[in-house]
Amino acid sequence: MKDGTAQGVAKARDYEALWSPQQRLFYDPYARYMYPGATFQALMGKSLIRGLYNLLGPGILEMLLIRTKWLDEEVLKYAPSMKNMILLGAGYDTRGFRLALPRKDFQVWEVDQPKVQQSKVTKLERVAKKDATVAELKDSYVQFVAVDFNHDSLDEKLRERDDFQPNRPSLILLEGVTQYIPKTATAETLQKLKSLVAPGSIILMSYVDQRVFDAPEQVGPIRSIQSLLKLAAKVGEPWISGWTEPDFKEFMDKLGFDVLENTTCKDYNVAYMRPLGREMTPAKMTSAERFVTARLRGE
Repeated sequence: MKDGTAQGVAKARDYEALWSPQQRLFYDPYARYMYPGATFQALMGKSLIRGLYNLLGPGILEMLLIRTKWLDEEVLKYAPSMKNMILLGAGYDTRGFRLALPRKDFQVWEVDQPKVQQSKVTKLERVAKKDATVAELKDSYVQFVAVDFNHDSLDEKLRERDDFQPNRPSLILLEGVTQYIPKTATAETLQKLKSLVAPGSIILMSYVDQRVFDAPEQVGPIRSIQSLLKLAAKVGEPWISGWTEPDFKEFMDKLGFDVLENTTCKDYNVAYMRPLGREMTPAKMTSAERFVTARLRGE
């Protein structure tokens, strides 16, 4: 089971809980249950943890945190006008439990590899014994769909579920996934999704800037970019796909999606970090990933 990067993201989100409520970007009360060593991280404290991240390379931690904050904000913005939220490669995401999402006529669907998803469900079962929110929402409001993308069809797996209602306005999340799979696999996934959701549906996704491979000095400190690539390869999940901004717009256009926004963590430094007294020096920010909001066009 390859869940090293998913655990890494959970660890970063749990780090944010070490800040006071007045200085947090967000709060994920469940992240600490999703990776080993959470108690040790809490004992180390935020200063030491941040120092260790900075040894890998400045800006890596903040990129992950700002990505989470951006997605939270976009989800809360678009969810009220949607009927489904579909998380592809959900990993240890807990938005279905921790965000104030619509409860009436709205369903959360988490899609991931069978072994990764079973690991998460097992963790949530333990959490549910002491957390009323997880106990109430797991398997009812938040549904789990195991998909082996090497053998299974995403659209067929979702249609097999009696309570999945296709052709409804949907919010689709594809966070931190596209860099690990061929571009053809991303295209195939989005193509299949089009048959499941209604025009006007929104996709929130991240992708790796092609300059990470071709001109890393343009997207952040060299040490940070090198560390990201080495760490991904070390856990058996190497980054293999990236796009330039124009190429990504063309890629999505051919699939029937209009790109509404295409940003990086630098675009949110002032809006997110400055009010908390945590604004970063732009030169130390790592913008390896770009954050995209896109809308499915009508036929």
